[in-house]
Amino acid sequence: MNGILRRAIENKQPVEMIYVSSDNKMTQRKAFIQEFNEDYVKAYCFLRKSTRVFKLSRILSISPYKRPLRKTS
Repeated sequence: MNGILRRAIENKQPVEMIYVSSDNKMTQRKAFIQEFNEDYVKAYCFLRKSTRVFKLSRILSISPYKRPLRKTS
C-alpha cells in the first residue's frame, strides 16, 4: 500500500479506495493523496469535496484511479 501512496504523490495521480468509517459505513472514494505516515493518510476527497484524514487501518483497498473509457464514434 505504501508504494501506491508514494507513487500517487510523486505522479500527482488520484487513487480509488474502499474505506470503512468509524461507524462501520463502507464507501468508495476517489482522492488525491497529499501525505501519509504509518497511521494516517491526508488526501483531498472528491466525495466530500475537502481535505480529509483517513486512518490507514480502515482502508480496505487502494489502487490508482482508472478513468472510464470513452466510446468514440
